[in-house]
Amino acid sequence: MPHNLSIENVMAVNILTAPPETTAVEAANLMEGRGAGSLVVVENDEPIGIFTERDLLKLVVKKKQCAEKVCICDAMTKNIVYVGRDSSVEEAYAKMMEGNFRHLLVMDGDKLQGIVSIKDLVRIRDRILEQRVKEKTQEIRLVQQQLTESMRIIRQEMASASKFQKNLIVNSLPETPHIRFSHFYEQADSIGGDYYEVIRLRDNYMGVFMADVMGHGITSAMIAIEVKMNLDQVTPHHTTPGPVITQMNKQLIPLMPAGYFVAGFYGIINLDTLEMDYTQFGLPKPILLKSESHEIQNLPHGHVPIGIRDKNNYTSKKISIAPGDALLLFTDGCVEQKGPEGTMFGEDRFIEEFKNLMKNKNDNVPNSLYNTVLSYAGDLPISDDIAILLCEFVK
Repeated sequence: MPHNLSIENVMAVNILTAPPETTAVEAANLMEGRGAGSLVVVENDEPIGIFTERDLLKLVVKKKQCAEKVCICDAMTKNIVYVGRDSSVEEAYAKMMEGNFRHLLVMDGDKLQGIVSIKDLVRIRDRILEQRVKEKTQEIRLVQQQLTESMRIIRQEMASASKFQKNLIVNSLPETPHIRFSHFYEQADSIGGDYYEVIRLRDNYMGVFMADVMGHGITSAMIAIEVKMNLDQVTPHHTTPGPVITQMNKQLIPLMPAGYFVAGFYGIINLDTLEMDYTQFGLPKPILLKSESHEIQNLPHGHVPIGIRDKNNYTSKKISIAPGDALLLFTDGCVEQKGPEGTMFGEDRFIEEFKNLMKNKNDNVPNSLYNTVLSYAGDLPISDDIAILLCEFVK
């Protein structure tokens, strides 16, 4: 059934009419004989009013007049309201509701074409509404099907993106007789903003890089990929980290969305002397575990994260590393994970766990550290990306 159904499709064309001098009782008999609730009062073939059952009731009951003596011209509704034959059912219904009418005449110019009652409109309007509900239900089902399919494709795409990103990060690290590398990476969402890399540089230098883009998800992942591209472009030209981070900051500033930044650490190790120049810019400080004392040596000197101010000049600091020492780089997801009671795992607990694992010569320290954080979280989901890179300097 079309929604824009015109009134001519529902009006009654077999119109009951009577002249104005007809008595009310005669009109009542005419309406009863036809089974109609109204008649149109016409004079010289032109409608001048409508006489209805309600008019009859008001005449007899309310006004207490004799129906046999009163002409319908004195009891009829004279204020004729009409619609055109091409008017819609909705337009006619609205006009009835506005004027509290029960009947409308249908006119074509000055020609009477038909009459429509509120009962007719309610019945046909209910059918129209029912049809609309069916159609809307079908539309909703179709949208749901399309949405389900879209979500399936998105999940498939996100799974592929997650696999790609993990392959990009958790790749085979360079091998060197001086350092043994182990690592762990897990995203809070399908894709994340943590990134690390070990870079073989010229003249027997090795770079270790860790970055954590604010937040996690698609935007952070895209920024992390941009960080990798910048890193790969800049690192071959430098054996000190300060200029690398300074240049990366300048390149990232025009691309960085408002409110985002990148925290990280970049250290360049001279494999001949085991001296490391490093620049730290906002990550939790790396842990350097000394093999002789089994104590943590602090790595002071830090800068603000990159991607915030374009004129920052990032400098580097130098530290000596001994064979047997272990350098642990990690992102803040490792220490900021909350447990069921709402307290964070914390850096002190993380450091102590690392020391115990190293003391007990654990076979896979990064993976064990992650499992400890996971156990601390209990039933809570991991709230942030986790990246761990361990550099063990061979004796």
